[in-house]
Amino acid sequence: MKDTGESKDHQLTVALRIRPLSDAEQEEGATIVAHRVDDQMVVLMDPMEDPDDILRANRSREKTYMFDVAFDYSASQEEVYRATTRGLIEGLISGYNATVFAYGPTGCGKTYTMLGTDNQPGIYVRTLNDLFRAIEETSDDMLYSVSMSYLEIYNEMIRDLLNPSSGFLDLREDSKE
Repeated sequence: MKDTGESKDHQLTVALRIRPLSDAEQEEGATIVAHRVDDQMVVLMDPMEDPDDILRANRSREKTYMFDVAFDYSASQEEVYRATTRGLIEGLISGYNATVFAYGPTGCGKTYTMLGTDNQPGIYVRTLNDLFRAIEETSDDMLYSVSMSYLEIYNEMIRDLLNPSSGFLDLREDSKE
């Protein structure tokens, strides 16, 4: 996520959100292997670790990863929005572009985080609400033009999620870049 808000010393914020187990996973007896240690650290436990494996007894089978911000399954949509995207509004009002990019395998919670539900709106709904609220507060002396894309890239196929009936979009390169 491009950060044009609070911190000017970096242009990219990487956040991780651990989702809760699904009902199907719980029925299978699955356990959570990703654990948030603090606001930035996540530990992944090896789900195949065998306490009786003497050959690997002295080797740690966990991996630690650092992020700009980390959330566990208890984080609210509002918390995720405030920590990752809300700070972009000031830059948008000043004329900067911003990109919020959700990445991960199918079923990991990208759509929920980005779109949310009627009761728990996601990042893009909250961003638009705050953006248009900010425009209303400053619109006396400014003229704004807002454009937005909401795309899905899956198996190198691109879909416009704001106009799903348009089918798949073509990927093109800009020869100037």
